[in-house]
Formats: sequence, structure tokens, C-alpha cells
Amino acid sequence: MSAAPRIWLFGATSMVGWSVYQADPTAIRPFCNRHVKHPKCADWTRIQIDSLPHLEALFATGKPDILIHCGGVCGVRKCEESMDWAWRVNVLSMAAILVALPTSVRLVYVSSDHVFGHAESPCLEQTTPTPISHYGRTRVAAEELLREARPDGLILRVPLGVGPSIDGRTGHLDWLQYRHGRGLPITVIKDEVRAVVSAPALGRRILDYAHSSITGTRHITGPTMDRVELAQKLCEAIPLSAEIKVESRHAQCYPHLGTVRLETSFTDALAEPLPLPELLTGSAGFNRPHHAQRQDSMTW
Repeated sequence: MSAAPRIWLFGATSMVGWSVYQADPTAIRPFCNRHVKHPKCADWTRIQIDSLPHLEALFATGKPDILIHCGGVCGVRKCEESMDWAWRVNVLSMAAILVALPTSVRLVYVSSDHVFGHAESPCLEQTTPTPISHYGRTRVAAEELLREARPDGLILRVPLGVGPSIDGRTGHLDWLQYRHGRGLPITVIKDEVRAVVSAPALGRRILDYAHSSITGTRHITGPTMDRVELAQKLCEAIPLSAEIKVESRHAQCYPHLGTVRLETSFTDALAEPLPLPELLTGSAGFNRPHHAQRQDSMTW
């Protein structure tokens, strides 16, 4: 009987990274940046993700069979305000990983639906990226680096995962409760439509992809929902009597996604759509719907 693959996870404190880690915490070695102080990751290995010497030293001490890369800065506003820093953390880190990572290690990069900014038609894997934010552009650039250097790697573009976060204040579910509990304003963008899925199911799907032999680019899909409807349904389900202010994305100082409907060209089991968050369905189970044909900020 062969041993289970050794899995390293960069960016384990992110919303997606935490969901991946929770899918199989005994099999995954989590990593986070040096500034994280949350007690849940007190014993995790700290890394400087954009430092080639640091990464080379790390891989000299040992190597995994699989590296799932969820690291980076995901806040659109932070990326717009600090473009050079965002490029270093999101893009130059990928360049450093590609140099330092042994070629025998399977690399799975978790990207984002932010590579598409607004589209009238569904976005497939072969659809040309059209990012409208600096954050989206950093994701596209990181994807291109990986695609050129490691054709045997896997890029996963993921939708909005709703579920628990590591710190209890990030992600859409915890964000609502955190701000409401402290009497902070809750502003939701009304003209943004994305796929919304269960965060635990998303973490398990990413891990399933990591264990597979699939390469290239894949979309993880699910039901679409606009932000206002999502906020209302979450408030009803929690339940939470929150006063929600609704604004247009065009009125914001920083770019917000419009309509991004991730779809996939593939029809295998891993391409099946994920379910809505369990909180919205009343079921804690993970189902597999029929395959479809074809942050701590002021606002969502």
C-alpha cells in the first residue's frame, strides 16, 4: 500500500486556503506569512512567499508531493492602493515558486473569477481574461507564468465560497456577523453577480483536483447569485436583523466585479457544479448536482 501524498498548502489563512486545510487537516502541512498572529496557526510554518532565497532554503529542507498555492493578497482595494506590493506578492511570488519548486512536485494554483471583470456571456476556460482591477491583472499574470513554465501544473479558477473563516471576521458569512455584532455599517453592492458555493465543498473539490492527474486550466462552478440576494438570504438563515445599505458598483472608488458566470467546457465528475452554501439549503451534506450544459472592508 503506497503512502498518502505529502501536501503543502501556501496561504492557509485565506478564505479558500482555510477551506482546503479544513478538508483534510491531518494530511496537509499549512503555511502562512510572518505577520499572522491568530492562535489557530501558532504552530504553522511562516514563509516569505516572494523571496526566492527563502523558498529555496525551504525546499532544501524537504519537499511535498503536491503544493497547493492559495497565497497572495486578495483584497481589491488593497491591490489598487498598493499596486507594486500586490504585484510582488501575487506575481513575483509565483516566479519565485516556479524557480525554487522541484520539478517533481505537482503544483496547483488557486486563481480567481476576478480574471474576468464583467461579461455578458458565460466564461469558459478558453475565454480570454478581461480583468477590470489590478487584483485581477495580478491573477492573470501569475497564471501566465505558471502556464509557460509548468505545463504540467493546474490552474483552478474558483467562485465565491461562503463559509467559516479562520479569524471569524472575513468571508461573506463571518463578515456580516462581525460587522453587525459591532454596530458597523453593512454596505452591499447590488449589480454584481457571481457563482456562490459552499466553502467547505470548495475546499474538498480543490483537494480532489490536487489528487487528480488533471493539468491545464479548470473552472469550479456553481449557482449564480447577486450580492444583495446573498446578503438577504444569509441574514434570514443565521438569522440576523441587519440593516443593509445597497450601492452600485459604479459608485465605488475601486473596481467591483459585474457579472461573472463561471462555466466549464469539461464534463467529468470534478467538473460538476458545487452546491450553494449549506446554510442556504438547510443541508450540511455535500451533493453533486447535475452538470450544467453548455475582507474586512466596508463593502461587499
